[in-house]
Amino acid sequence: MKSPTFKAPRKVAAALPSGEVARLAQRLSELTTHLLSSQAELERRAERVERELASANRELEAKIQENERLRVCDKMAALGTLSAGVAHEIRNPLSAVKGYASLLLREGNLAPKQRQWIERILTGANDCADIVTNLLVFASPDRLALEAIEPRELLDGACELALADIENPARWTIETRADAPRFAGDRVKLRQAVRNLVANAIQVQPQGGWVGVALTLQDSMIEIGVADAGPGVPDALREKILEPFFTTRAEGTGLGLALVHTIARLHEGEVQVSPSRSSRGGADIRLRIPFHPAS
Repeated sequence: MKSPTFKAPRKVAAALPSGEVARLAQRLSELTTHLLSSQAELERRAERVERELASANRELEAKIQENERLRVCDKMAALGTLSAGVAHEIRNPLSAVKGYASLLLREGNLAPKQRQWIERILTGANDCADIVTNLLVFASPDRLALEAIEPRELLDGACELALADIENPARWTIETRADAPRFAGDRVKLRQAVRNLVANAIQVQPQGGWVGVALTLQDSMIEIGVADAGPGVPDALREKILEPFFTTRAEGTGLGLALVHTIARLHEGEVQVSPSRSSRGGADIRLRIPFHPAS
C-alpha cells in the first residue's frame, strides 16, 4: 500500500524548522498507512467472521432438521410397535362385532329403528377396521408389494372409497385428472394414501365443496396432488399435520395424513404441503414418488 504524502500548511511550516516539518509529515504518513492497513484487516476479519457465522448457521439448521427427522422416526417406530399390539388385540373382537351385526341385519322382523341402530353399529365397526388397517401400515412399514398401476384406476378407486365413508356424497364435486403412464408401486398402499388425502379434503368442507385430484409425471416423479376449497393450512401447521396423532378436528385420529407420509417414504418419496393456496383458495397437498416404469 503506497503511503500518502502530506504537506504542512504554510504558516505551520514557516514556524517550524524544515527538518521538523519533514519528520511530522513522515509520521502522519506512517500513521495514515497504519490506519488504512488496520481498516483493511478489520474488513477481512469481518468477512471471515461473517462466513464462519453463515457456516455455523447452516450447520445448526442441518442439525435441527436432523434432530427433527430422528424425532419423527422415533415417534413412527414407537407407533409401529404400539400399532402391532393394538391391531392384534382389536381385530378379533372387532370381527365378531361386525359378524354378529351383519347376521342381525339379515333378520326379517326388525323394526326400522332397530335396523338403523344395527347399521350404525356396523358403520362404527367398519370405521374401527379402517383404523386397524392404517395402524398395520405403521406396524410393517418396510413391506411393499410392487405391481403395475394404472393411474386412472388408482384415482377412481381411491375417490370411491373416500366417498363411501360419508353421507350424501353428492354435496362434493370431485374432479380427477390422470396424465401419466403406468408405473410401479404398491397399489393398495397408494390407494389408501390417495383415499386419505381425498377424505381429508372432504372433511375440511363439512357442508360440501370441491376436491381436485391430479396424477401427473413431473421431472421423473409421479405427483399426486389433492386440492380443496376449504380454509387452507396455516404456515405454522404445514409440518405438524404430517405427524402421527396431530389433528385439528375433535373427532379426528391424527393418523390419516401421517399414513400418507409413511407410504410416501416407503416409496422413497415425500409429501409436500404447498405454502400457497389452491386454485379454489384451500389446501394443496402433493404426494411425490420416483417414477418407475411398469414392467
